[in-house]
Amino acid sequence: MLSIISAMDKNRLIGTGQGLPWNIKEEYQRYLATVKGHPIIVGRKTFELSGKDLQEEKVFILSTSQTGDNYFSNIEEAIKACGDDDIFVTGGAEVYKLAMPFADTLYISVIKGEYEGCIYFPEIDPNTWTIIQHEECPEYDYYIYKKLGN
Repeated sequence: MLSIISAMDKNRLIGTGQGLPWNIKEEYQRYLATVKGHPIIVGRKTFELSGKDLQEEKVFILSTSQTGDNYFSNIEEAIKACGDDDIFVTGGAEVYKLAMPFADTLYISVIKGEYEGCIYFPEIDPNTWTIIQHEECPEYDYYIYKKLGN
């Protein structure tokens, strides 16, 4: 199973190019707990900005400019390398776009407020995805989507 996990504001903003535009400890702890122990597919730039907290996870990095044991030039190769485990895609925007056709589940935190930035999550098509869980938290709303037909 392939899942995508992301935090965004109500306008689908996910980043500034230098990291997240917010710092919400509770939401970040939820993210870490959700991906703990699972293989992760992440873009090189996102990994360089935020990969330090992924100590216990097997990380597969998508990159067109770097090579190495855990570096892959396309999403299909990275998914195959993960094996049969439940896989999480953790960004950035281009990796999310590449992963959407393969994903079964979306774990989305919608941060309350509007922020400045330039990197956006892809549109979540209501004809493709349905919300199966919603939780209101003080600083964000948490949603789990399932792909229709799965």
